[in-house]
Amino acid sequence: MFEVDFVFFSVLMMYSTRLRVINLFLLYTIVLFILVKPTTSLYFYLEGTEQKCFLEELPRDTLVVGTYKAEEWSDTQQQYIENPQLGIQITVEVIIHKLIQFFLKILFN
Repeated sequence: MFEVDFVFFSVLMMYSTRLRVINLFLLYTIVLFILVKPTTSLYFYLEGTEQKCFLEELPRDTLVVGTYKAEEWSDTQQQYIENPQLGIQITVEVIIHKLIQFFLKILFN
């Protein structure tokens, strides 16, 4: 009798531990999905003095983060290398659109 109870208790503890691990995994997964926000990215190359323009409508209070790297091709090393003398100019223009309707009266003879 004691042996059967011990085996039953051991099996019960094993399933209880597995359930605890599964519950923790589910909890971490749910928290991860709540904390992670959807993002989009853009990756492109520019040559020399080439310019690139983007027009993007953003919701109010949206934070835009950009990272960039200026590299140049080295024929001796056969790869792109960073040159601290290179610079990148970034211009951000905020365009505010407001549609205003005017009602005019025109009079003539």
